Amino acid sequence: MIAEGRQKILASGKPLFGGAPDASTARQMIDQGALLIHTRVTEMWGNITKNYLREIYGDTTTDLDYL
Repeated sequence: MIAEGRQKILASGKPLFGGAPDASTARQMIDQGALLIHTRVTEMWGNITKNYLREIYGDTTTDLDYL
């Protein structure tokens, strides 16, 4: 049964697995038919925080990559 399911998935031609660095990318992957998406929650929230700080303080020369 598992082997049959795997063959059907492979035959569909859709992406089976992918990593999403943020929520919008995850949504795009779902819309494109990804069947399994992994995320690193800490990375996702770090990116959200960096984007928020950039909106608040503008595009500064401060390196926010430590988040």
